[in-house]
Amino acid sequence: MKAVFFEEFGGPEVLQFGSLSPPDLVDGHLLIDIHYAGVNPIDWKARQGVYAEMFEYQFPIVAGFDYSGTVQAVGKGVSDFAVGDRVNGMNLVGAMHHGTYAEVTLVPAVAASQFPDDMTFESAAAIPTVALTARKSLIDFGALGPGQSVLIQAGAGGVGSIAIQLAKQRGASVLTTARAYDLDYVLDLGADYAIDYESQDFVEVVRDHFPDGLDLVVDMIGGETLARGYQTLRKGGRMALLVGQPDRSLDQKFNVHSEFIFTVPNPKQLSELSAMLAQGTIKLPEIKKTPLTDAVSAQTESETGNVRGKLVLKVQ
Repeated sequence: MKAVFFEEFGGPEVLQFGSLSPPDLVDGHLLIDIHYAGVNPIDWKARQGVYAEMFEYQFPIVAGFDYSGTVQAVGKGVSDFAVGDRVNGMNLVGAMHHGTYAEVTLVPAVAASQFPDDMTFESAAAIPTVALTARKSLIDFGALGPGQSVLIQAGAGGVGSIAIQLAKQRGASVLTTARAYDLDYVLDLGADYAIDYESQDFVEVVRDHFPDGLDLVVDMIGGETLARGYQTLRKGGRMALLVGQPDRSLDQKFNVHSEFIFTVPNPKQLSELSAMLAQGTIKLPEIKKTPLTDAVSAQTESETGNVRGKLVLKVQ
């Protein structure tokens, strides 16, 4: 099979495009013919070795975690899927080895979800990590509800595009930061306040509109932006970190609670989110489609942090 893989941790230069033997079917798993693979920051962080101490790994590692495709074969003990089913999800169970930048992958059945017939394969591959991360940040951790307020950093990205809409559905007031080029995009998604981070101070904007502070901040940037984000929270507010680790000294200083949001497969939630997207209840992020052979360019673009919506790789 054709695949994009790496045999050591490192920069984009370690990615190779070539032929590998397809995985063998094992009990409790599905063999999936991949149509599209989603590109997410977790992909290049895994390639860099960021998660080497968190997961077992076996080289060569096929890159990628998000996928959409059709079931090629069903392992023993699996009763919820049949050959030909349209499935998507995150292949983030067990060791890093069988990724999704490939023509075929092996996925634990517990990490797969069927998606609606009226959703395209490219759309289904674009959403697993970003939609689940947005939900986990806002609802599972943030407990966001009517009348509350949230600042979503980098609202034009994949997670931000979904998070803005979910927050509005929850009845919250939404502020988000973006480049000037993306301000209309995030406003169209439903943001109440779009802040040009290159020309405006987001802390001052928040204080002007919410002098008592916000209920929740979703930070995808880290560093100085994260540190200043604490200044926008009310006492008892929450900080969802998508990069970096909680600083309990800042939690104590500002009397807030922070948590690192690490997303794992959740087929039930993904099915619900896929249905909402297929029905148009929430809009899909803008999708940029590139061939599998351009995986290096796609990961390099993802690393810039300036992607509007989602990148997906067309596998077949």
